[in-house]
Amino acid sequence: MFFFRINHHILVLLFLFLLCASHAWAQTGGIISGRVYHDEIPYNPIPGVYVICYDFYSDTYMAMGITQDDGSYLINIQPGDYKILVNSDIEDQPKLFIPEYYNDTFDSYFAQKVSVSEGQILKNIDFALSVGGVIQGYVFDKNNTPIVSAKVEAYDLFGDLQGYTTSLENGQYFLHVPEGNYKIRSYTKDREYVTAFYPDTFSFPDAEQIEVKLEIGAFYYNFYLIEGVMIQGIVTNNENIPVPNVYIWAYGIQQEHWALTRDDGTYSMIVPPGNYFFYADDRNIGLLNQYFQNAYDIMLATPISVYNELDIPPIDFKMVYPAWITGTVMENWNSSPVNNIQVLALDAETRQIVKNVRTASDGTYVFSLPEGQYVLVVDDIQTKYVYQIFNQVTLISKAQPLTIKESQTLLSANFFLVHLSDLIMMLQCLSTHSTPGLNINPLDINGNNRIDMPDVLYLLTIISLE
Repeated sequence: MFFFRINHHILVLLFLFLLCASHAWAQTGGIISGRVYHDEIPYNPIPGVYVICYDFYSDTYMAMGITQDDGSYLINIQPGDYKILVNSDIEDQPKLFIPEYYNDTFDSYFAQKVSVSEGQILKNIDFALSVGGVIQGYVFDKNNTPIVSAKVEAYDLFGDLQGYTTSLENGQYFLHVPEGNYKIRSYTKDREYVTAFYPDTFSFPDAEQIEVKLEIGAFYYNFYLIEGVMIQGIVTNNENIPVPNVYIWAYGIQQEHWALTRDDGTYSMIVPPGNYFFYADDRNIGLLNQYFQNAYDIMLATPISVYNELDIPPIDFKMVYPAWITGTVMENWNSSPVNNIQVLALDAETRQIVKNVRTASDGTYVFSLPEGQYVLVVDDIQTKYVYQIFNQVTLISKAQPLTIKESQTLLSANFFLVHLSDLIMMLQCLSTHSTPGLNINPLDINGNNRIDMPDVLYLLTIISLE
């Protein structure tokens, strides 16, 4: 929804030119004609609105007409393919009709192509405009310098785009939208400034809600855009084939930014200076989402410092298809599900944590991981169950690695936990009966004695000495 402000003197010159050239154009081009009506009052004409033709492929301005008292217009134009915009702006007094591309869309991208051939008179290219409200303001940089041709977009509260415009030479914008509630954002086409929501936030949820009423101009909503840092990279699969349409997220402190990979797998985004976790999020072909440098858990991801004075290397991702491990965590004595307990997947060779998940209300859990060998551990110091490694062992040296292949699902990696209170009761019973030759030692995951750290919830292992 582009908003044009055209000086009356320029209009007079344009019309003189159109009148002088109309006879010649009628011989060498074609004609587009139609009427502009009020949407809510059938066949009530709207005079004095601009009907503007743009080249369909380049969006270059080509020709223009103005509706007469009966709402009709006529444009002489060279043969070609066009998109046509009706805009109701009048110098110093913008009317509150919502600009519209043919056929019934505010978005240039979805405009219907209107083709004109030599000598053709194209009729009935009609428009029915709706009355709306206007959101207006200015777009500046942080030094209060106007930014020309910045885009300003209005989204409904579901995040769907409902209208857009561009700022004028003085940074001012006028955005016509239907009556309703909106959140607005601004950015520049060349992306040297950071995209911002009003007021001065980078997040849609944190943006202020703006109410727009019919025939009422909204208060001024000004943007102050900051220069950002360019981040770019490429996403490929494990065969080095570029992957398009992957969301790349930059998570910072109380902010997030995103870009979508192009057909060649590349992406670029502008972010404010700061520290970020970068995340590749595939929502199309089922690749395994990951943080930068092959991390699959945010607790294991590496934050990247992003500042203008730093040389930022490409943030590239190599994505793979996942394998899955599923199972259930239950109490040992009655098989009741244990919910919201942490399950860890460790690399079987390095013993480093690869990912952690928590069980659902029914005790089930699901891991999505790269193919490989893993050791699974149930470990949560906030619960009162004895630490356990799959398959019901308590020392990692005794662990049974699980091997999974790409796109394979490994089922029933189940855990049966012993409640710590039951173990303590058993130990007290053994102590009361003075069992000969019995030593009780708290051990860690590797079997090391931990009796020197009484504040930790230890794995209590009973070692019988004969």
